[in-house]
Amino acid sequence: DMKRQGRTGKVVVVPFSFILGELKEHLCGGENTFEDRLSNQGYEPVIVENGLGLYDAFLRLYLKHLYEA
Repeated sequence: DMKRQGRTGKVVVVPFSFILGELKEHLCGGENTFEDRLSNQGYEPVIVENGLGLYDAFLRLYLKHLYEA
């Protein structure tokens, strides 16, 4: 249960996927999304609409692991 004794606040949601794509539909922009569930529990969701593949630091780490494998 994500309720926090009547307290509310912002929740930053960062998708843990390489490219956001289909996941966006499950996070926001429809009925019964993760965003809706957080809102219904009194939170103010802030959805970061970038997949991890858009961050240089993540790409460098990812490519480093690929080269080492």
